[in-house]
Amino acid sequence: MLIDIRHIAIEKSLNIILRSSKRSPERCARNLLELGTGVYKKNSNVMKEGLYPLFVDLCKKNDKEAIKELFYRTFLD
Repeated sequence: MLIDIRHIAIEKSLNIILRSSKRSPERCARNLLELGTGVYKKNSNVMKEGLYPLFVDLCKKNDKEAIKELFYRTFLD
């Protein structure tokens, strides 16, 4: 049950972050990285260098499904 609540909270947070993806892609990318590293305790310095440009590009395209796919693939694996 705790995992379900955690997943729901992350999904809601992602949706809130993605609302402003096209208007402010850099902020969107930073927020995605902060959420991922904060929740999943990944090494933030290594992750930010490679993922930040990818997230910025996807946020500029406003491709929400691709952003979610990359987020879950990166931080859940």
